[in-house]
Amino acid sequence: MLFKKSTPRAETLIARSCQIEGKLGFAGTLTIEGTVNGDVCVTAEPDSSVRITLEGVVTGQVRAPTVIINGHVTGDVHASAQLVLAQDAVVDGNVYYHLIEMEKGAQINGQMIHSPPASAKLAADRPHREDKPSSQLNIGNASGPAAGTGKAAQAATASAGKG
Repeated sequence: MLFKKSTPRAETLIARSCQIEGKLGFAGTLTIEGTVNGDVCVTAEPDSSVRITLEGVVTGQVRAPTVIINGHVTGDVHASAQLVLAQDAVVDGNVYYHLIEMEKGAQINGQMIHSPPASAKLAADRPHREDKPSSQLNIGNASGPAAGTGKAAQAATASAGKG
């Protein structure tokens, strides 16, 4: 088969008149115009997003790569890729983000905590190979005409001369 059929991204809408109780898992795009009393978490797809509209309310944690808020969230927000807070957004909780966009009028009643992107976390968890050349310079082993000219080398030389 030369061409694969791509499956359309799932789009889910929680309407204004809808109220959800309990943990909500999703993949694709989730738009919340109603009320969710429970955590909202992405279950798959690294490019999933959740959007909480002006009338949307979430009481619980929100976890997704991209989170766009213009409504009210009572709980922590975890956006591993991007967090967008529109002018009427209110977050009563901490926000964990890699990239953030915040319009005038948006409110965060909690801490803002920057996180590295998910790919950097994966790279940090991988074991390091010892056979790769190191880009670090060990001052104690430096030699040549430029060795010993920095402030650290001068301080080390001064303290060595005292003893």
